[in-house]
Amino acid sequence: MDHPGELPAHLRRRPMRRAIQKHITDPLSEEMLRGRFKDAQKVMVLMKNDLIEFQEEEAGVLAKV
Repeated sequence: MDHPGELPAHLRRRPMRRAIQKHITDPLSEEMLRGRFKDAQKVMVLMKNDLIEFQEEEAGVLAKV
């Protein structure tokens, strides 16, 4: 139950952490396990047309989620 002065449940850290894990961390891990970004130093996370894409910064390789 919410208490006075407490943030609403949808603004707390745990839901945000879960959303990041579900939409970014887990799919990126799957791509890495498949062998993508094997030699990448950096992977950028982009939002295009309501889809999250991962792009290797140096080579420009895209992997859509």
